[in-house]
Amino acid sequence: MIAALGRVAPEHRYLVSVPSGLGYEEVVTGIPQHELSTFAGRANLWKRWLYEQGELKNLLRRFNPDIILALANKGMAGFDCPQAILCHNPYVWHSRGQYGPYPSIEMALVCLKVQIQRFFLRRDLNKPHSILLHQTFTARDRIRTRFRYSGPAIHCPNAVSDFSVRSGGGSAVAVPDAVRPYSDRFKMFYVTRYYPHKNIEAIVETFRRHGSELPDTVVFITIAADQHPRARQILRAIEKHGLTDHVVSVGPLPQEELGGWFSACNALLMPTFLESFSGTYLEAMHFGLPILTSDLDFAHEVCQDAARYFDPRDPASIRDAILSLKTDPAATSDLVERGKKRLQEMSRSWDDITREVLYHIVAIAETE
Repeated sequence: MIAALGRVAPEHRYLVSVPSGLGYEEVVTGIPQHELSTFAGRANLWKRWLYEQGELKNLLRRFNPDIILALANKGMAGFDCPQAILCHNPYVWHSRGQYGPYPSIEMALVCLKVQIQRFFLRRDLNKPHSILLHQTFTARDRIRTRFRYSGPAIHCPNAVSDFSVRSGGGSAVAVPDAVRPYSDRFKMFYVTRYYPHKNIEAIVETFRRHGSELPDTVVFITIAADQHPRARQILRAIEKHGLTDHVVSVGPLPQEELGGWFSACNALLMPTFLESFSGTYLEAMHFGLPILTSDLDFAHEVCQDAARYFDPRDPASIRDAILSLKTDPAATSDLVERGKKRLQEMSRSWDDITREVLYHIVAIAETE
């Protein structure tokens, strides 16, 4: 979206504030009229707050913006101009029951961090000229309820990722070497770092309990031991329970290789508890993968009838969903076709999304 600003609205002047060391600096260079400010410690709320209260506030006072486009779940205090706030952190509008299996002390820290984030978001949404940007209507409705927000809201969904567009699809994508030993298996893919809400534990538990009923199936996951203590526990549990032929962690993958993995597998298996949108669903549709995912509202909004749903807390439900797809080629083909149709309905580029969002933001701001 940041890159698209320079393409769809180059006539504006932009002051862009981004976290350092993540590649944003290069993206911003495509905006013709811009000033750039970077900060370190993006995951540290205290450091971010100090940066915003000091350097960023001073820059904004000098820049005197007509509109603030806040893409990181909060706005800026002390400015009366319209602020469009993109809220894409599902923790703030869901309860702790969907955060995943955190240890008790870590859960307490996560809940404290969420309460702080809710405080800032509530403060910013309750300003007179605030505008909510939401990725799904499910998120919009939950945010309106939790924060008692009744102001304007603009839909800002995800686009199909650039790597998907570049990769094309089908037989043109090379099959990764690591997949070849499993050519006779029903292969499922779950691409994610380790986060407790991604519920990777459910995959291990499904095969621990029901592996004998899923003898010729395998799930490829992309976690690494250094991502989280529970990621290490998952990898040890796979070894301990003799599941290495059924749950295979290939580690983090570069984006340019993901197309090959999607194309080489038979289904996306995604037992997540929380998503704001998840472009992974769109990627699976793009590469012709049927989707097996959680029977939760965010998944239903994005996938609609292009997925088979299960209870993410019930290994037997996950097993049944896998078997129902694996043993029914007609159902697989039907889901793939529904996915293609659903993708066409949602298929918009970042330029299109950004252009429309800016149009509505400016229209709302001009009436203030």
